[in-house]
Amino acid sequence: WSLPKAAAMLSKDIEWRKRVRPRALRPRHMPAACSQRGWVVLMRHQGSGNLTEDEPSPPEAAAAHSGRPAYLPTLRIGHYFGRGKGGGGRSLHPPHTKPPLAHWVYTRHGMPVTYVNVRAWHPERFTSRDECTRFCAYHMEHYIRRMPVRRGRRVQRACILISLSGFKASMVPHVCECIQVLRRHYPGRLGVACLYNTPSYWYPFWRIFCGLFDEEIMSKVHFLPASVADVAGAMAWVDKQQLHAFL
Repeated sequence: WSLPKAAAMLSKDIEWRKRVRPRALRPRHMPAACSQRGWVVLMRHQGSGNLTEDEPSPPEAAAAHSGRPAYLPTLRIGHYFGRGKGGGGRSLHPPHTKPPLAHWVYTRHGMPVTYVNVRAWHPERFTSRDECTRFCAYHMEHYIRRMPVRRGRRVQRACILISLSGFKASMVPHVCECIQVLRRHYPGRLGVACLYNTPSYWYPFWRIFCGLFDEEIMSKVHFLPASVADVAGAMAWVDKQQLHAFL
């Protein structure tokens, strides 16, 4: 513990929050990012056992046709939202508040879940680096708003599921920016990060990202078995683990 170092970090965080204003962010402030379906806040439609997902990846679509249990799109996320300015006519996601007739999805530990479908993520279309920063901060604040009370305490950590199929080299600077936002401004908030559908060319990029992770984050990143190919499988894996949902 170093008091001068902590004071410097706190000062930088305060300046960042004054500039970005993460709690005031809304999807309309990041239309190019929020009109995509790469990052999806998982929801369950009332009266259904399935999750609402927009544009499922090929493995998940295959699961739907095979009859296997999967987290399938019972309602398209676009049905929940109005059109956003500058979003190319598409609806903006995630909504700031919970849509009617929907419930946020949690792990058995109480952690809110966001699913990243890399194939559907196009950060090169963001209008600026600041949009990437705001988008990541908005998702972190969204996580915090969704955290429930369990055993008399509010859950303080989050779960992210990442399907890596389709990863491109052009995404590296944007991923690095998201990692820096997580480390510098939301320390300790990650509960578990599950990576699956890993392409064979992924590992050179992984060595780049490892240099940005501290020990605390690295301990929470898991590459899932090859048998896990969709959101349902990833959620089942997470729910079997002993994870800490509190700081």
